[in-house]
Amino acid sequence: MLALFYATELNITKFTETKMFRYLVLFYFVGQLHNAQGSAVNNDVVNDKQLLLAFVVNRHGERTPDADELSLSNEKEKLRKLTSIEGLEGLTNAGKRTAFQIGKFIRQRYGSQGLKMLSNIYLQDEISLRSTDKERTKMTAEVAMAAVYPPEKPQQWDEGLGKVWQPVPYTAVPLREDYLRYYSNCEKFKELMEKAKKRIDL
Repeated sequence: MLALFYATELNITKFTETKMFRYLVLFYFVGQLHNAQGSAVNNDVVNDKQLLLAFVVNRHGERTPDADELSLSNEKEKLRKLTSIEGLEGLTNAGKRTAFQIGKFIRQRYGSQGLKMLSNIYLQDEISLRSTDKERTKMTAEVAMAAVYPPEKPQQWDEGLGKVWQPVPYTAVPLREDYLRYYSNCEKFKELMEKAKKRIDL
C-alpha cells in the first residue's frame, strides 16, 4: 500500500526527545536496509523484513505568488500580468512539469521496476491519495498520477485522451479541518502573523 500526501506545508509540533529518538531509529533502520540491499529501488526481503507500506509526502509544484507575497513586492502590476492565467497561488506550467517528474519518480521507485508496491495499471486498493484543499495541490496530485499510471491497454477508455490519461481519485480535507495547515487553523499563528505584518507596514 502506498499513501501519498500532497501538502502545502507540513508541521510537526511538540517534537520531544522521545519522538526524535524514534525518528532516528527509523532513519537508521532505513539506512541499514538501503545498505544491505545495495539499492534503494529493490524489493528483496532483508532479514525477514519486507516493505509493506510507504508514505510519500511532497509539496505542490511551483506556483504564482499569493496575496501576501504580492503585497510585499515592488512590482505588483508586473507580477499580476505574469500570473494573469493561473491567478494567485496557481500552479504554473513549470509546476506541472515538476509534478510530472515526481510522478515518474514514484512509478520508478515503487512500481514494477522498483519496490513492486504498485502495479502498472491503477488498482484502487494499492494506493491512497490525499491533498490539501487547494487548487495547486489537487492539480499537482492529478499531474503526478498521470505519470504514475499511463494507461495500459485494459484501462484505455478512449482513442484520444484515454490512451494517455488514467483518472485517479484523491481525497481533500476541507481547509478548516486540515491541521497540517497550521497557518489556516491555528489562532496563535494567525495572531503572530498579523503582528508581523503590522511591523512590516511601519
